[in-house]
Amino acid sequence: MGAGGVPRSDLVVRNESDDKYYITVTTSEILNPGTPDEVRRLGSNPEELGLLTTPSRMILEPGQMRAIRVVSLNKDLTKDRVYRVNVTPQIGELTATPSAADTRGLAIKLLAAFDVLVTVRPEREESKLAAWREGNFLNLASIGNSNVLLLDGQICPAAGMALSQSTRDTIVAQDEQDYARQVSQAEESGAKPPPKPERNFEPDGCVGLPGRRLYAGNIWRLPVAPQEELRFSRRNSATDNLEPIIVRCDAVGENGASNSKFCMGASLEPAPGGSQNSPANSLTQNANGESK
Repeated sequence: MGAGGVPRSDLVVRNESDDKYYITVTTSEILNPGTPDEVRRLGSNPEELGLLTTPSRMILEPGQMRAIRVVSLNKDLTKDRVYRVNVTPQIGELTATPSAADTRGLAIKLLAAFDVLVTVRPEREESKLAAWREGNFLNLASIGNSNVLLLDGQICPAAGMALSQSTRDTIVAQDEQDYARQVSQAEESGAKPPPKPERNFEPDGCVGLPGRRLYAGNIWRLPVAPQEELRFSRRNSATDNLEPIIVRCDAVGENGASNSKFCMGASLEPAPGGSQNSPANSLTQNANGESK
């Protein structure tokens, strides 16, 4: 919402089951989104929260459809304000079918709640992406006042080469950290640990990356050695088309220093502290997939 658009939207909820559903709608603001300090603040006062969702409760008969209206009450924002609207269904009491003496009746219902991301953008919305190198890592940063969505990411080697060992080692180490966290969470909940995934590098030597939304001020640090490329598709808002981008941030500087604020890539802004004359927009990709 925002950026000159209508400050309201509707979420349509439809009951496709044979049961009557009781729907509860709650709204939380996401503070420090995309950072280790991210927290949810549940709000009941729309004026303080800046977002009104109505109704907060509803009953859906089988086959019935209703809308939940979401209205932004924000004014004069200087950057995105981020929310989660949780739509939770409930049903009445469960009853088990009468059973024989040697068996037991069991009734199970599986219900899915929906967590909807709502972003309210400032009137003068600017989604800006910058990149700079630090050693064998490349930093992508959202330096505007609104978020950027990055999808279909890949780290790819230079033509005719393989990914550097430092890049491979860092990616594998990150995979092991993620898996260790999943195992710990499973143990805490008493669940069975998930199978350990195996990292597969593509035939062309590239390695895939998960999608990520960079909120204003977020930095994504990726293991990309000099001469390697970062490829992804970028979208600033839900109404924008995906834009393919290649980012290359080779080593420059005196004495062979591997730090660089002079990165090439389509729609990149100068990195913090970088030169306004850096070749930030010199590498893009046309509709035929050719770099220029």
